[in-house]
Amino acid sequence: MSIETITDKNHRTVGYIETMSDGKKKALDNIFHTLGYYDPKQNVTQDKNFRTIANGDVLSSLIFKS
Repeated sequence: MSIETITDKNHRTVGYIETMSDGKKKALDNIFHTLGYYDPKQNVTQDKNFRTIANGDVLSSLIFKS
């Protein structure tokens, strides 16, 4: 498991992307609330309620929209 910190242009932490042991990724806001998931096997991004919102990995957009 690894965690990537996402920062804005002023170097403030706006969120995190956690890569889980099975390869799936989870987007978290700056206080570690879950925003969504990316499944590389299905190549889809889902929101926190597991509704598909895009094909491909768009987790960083979820972080910047929060």
